[in-house]
Formats: sequence, structure tokens, C-alpha cells
Amino acid sequence: MLRSLGRVIKFGFKNFWRNIWLSMATTLIMVLTLFSISLLLVLNLYGDLIINDVKSKIDVTVFFKEDVAKVQIDEVKLSLESMGEVRDVRYISKEDALKSFQEKHGDNPLVLASIKELEDNPLRETLVIRADNPEDYDQIASFLDNGKYKPSIEKFNFDDNKEIIKRISSTLSIVKKIGVGVSIIFCVIVLVVIFNTIRMTIYTQKDEISIMRLVGATNSFIQIPFIIEGMLYGILASVISTIIIYPLIVYFTPIVNQFFEITNIDSATFVSENLLFIIGAQMVLGVLLGVFSSLIAIRKYLSV
Repeated sequence: MLRSLGRVIKFGFKNFWRNIWLSMATTLIMVLTLFSISLLLVLNLYGDLIINDVKSKIDVTVFFKEDVAKVQIDEVKLSLESMGEVRDVRYISKEDALKSFQEKHGDNPLVLASIKELEDNPLRETLVIRADNPEDYDQIASFLDNGKYKPSIEKFNFDDNKEIIKRISSTLSIVKKIGVGVSIIFCVIVLVVIFNTIRMTIYTQKDEISIMRLVGATNSFIQIPFIIEGMLYGILASVISTIIIYPLIVYFTPIVNQFFEITNIDSATFVSENLLFIIGAQMVLGVLLGVFSSLIAIRKYLSV
């Protein structure tokens, strides 16, 4: 049994190398397919990290009207802190807000000069609210907008932050849909290419197959080498795709981090945590595509 297994594996490799140029062309198509799907997978994984990072930085800043007393602000703060959805509430006085504003724009003398020209502090007393769960901000915003404290509030900035998340999610969704479409097209192409490659291999070996039948070779002994050939396309393509995509992830991750102003996700951590999963997914998908195409070709063109 082990000898027969060794022989069919040997025949499978022989089939692969016999038509090496056709095999390389088939492998290249498979590489493109797995590469596009891997990019989609990486985008999905990293896109979720980006959205979660943005969500973790979101807060609701409440700006009070100028005539609101500190006692009223403290009352609002206590009411918010009593809500289960609220993680913490931080009070920022007008003076602290002005100091922070000046530090932020310290390299812009025009802005600083404009502030000095004003007789009064133009900034407002604020409360900065952070929730345990980003989905809870809707309820917090509703509490502020519809409750008894609404007359004291000039505005709050939750809608702006929500729009940022919506815009990022929408962009990633569009890119993912395009990626899915391209991946499906490549999958169909690779199925057709492997199907025709196996069909040609069967055709060129029709005399050998006839001799095998005459000497009593089993159906499995004749069929398995073609299945192994299909598996080889998937395995080799997944290895090449990984070699290509690994440096791309390492190179582009810092660029994406800088674009989205992300500081807590680095390329080394992302690669180390997800590389095995990406390689495994490529390998499984490549083998499945190769085996599936081979089985269809065998069933259609190999009568055993």
C-alpha cells in the first residue's frame, strides 16, 4: 500500500514537470487568484483594526453656553457618570481649554495673535465623555439632546465623529466589494485553466492510461496522480503568493497607520498575529481549487 502511494505521488509530480511551461502558466494564474484573495483577507482584518482604533478614540465633547453656572455643569457631569454606558467624564474649564488651544497652535503666531486680540476667552466650559462601547454613544447623545439639560448645552460633537466612522466603513466596504468581485473572477479563471491543463495531461497520457488498465491498475491508481497534480498547483501558488504578500504587508502597514493616524498597530505585530492564518487560508483554498478542477476534468475525460 505504501509502495502504491509512493508511486501515485511520483506520477503526480511527473505530470506536473512533464508539461512544465503549462504548469508554470497555471501556477501563475493560481498565484494571482490567491494574491487577490489574500489582499481581500488582509484588508478585512486590518480594516476591522482601523475601525476599532478609531472607535476607541471617539468621545463626545459637550460645549456649554456661556452663562451656564459651574453648579449646573457639575450636575450634568454627575448625571452622566451615573449612566451605565459612560466610562468616564472629564471636565475642562475655559482657562484649561484656552491653554490647550495655545499649546496646540504654538507654531502658528497668527492664531496666537488673534487670540490675544480678543478681550474675553472665546472658548466654552466642556465635558468630555467616553463610553465603554462605541455603540452606546447614540444613547448618550439622545440623553443630552432630549433631556432637561438641553437648554444649557450649546452643542456637542458626536455627529462629526459618527460621520468619520461612517465614511471609513463605507470606503472599506466599497473596496471589499471590488475585491470580492475580482477574487470571484480569478477563481473562475483558475478553475477553467486547471481543468484544461488536466484535460491536456490526460490526453497526452492516453496510451499510458490504456496500458495501466491492461495490466490491472485500479481506478484510484490512475486518478490520484491527476489530483496530486492539481494539489501541487495550489501548494506552489500559495507559497509564491505568501512570499509576495509578506513584504507588502510589512511595507504598507506603517503608511496606512500614518494616513489614519493610528499609533497602536504596528506591522510586525499585525504580521506575526495573522501570517499563519493568511498562509493557511491560501494553502487550503489553493488545494481545494486544484483538487476540485482536477476532479471535474477526471470525471469528464477519464473513463476508468
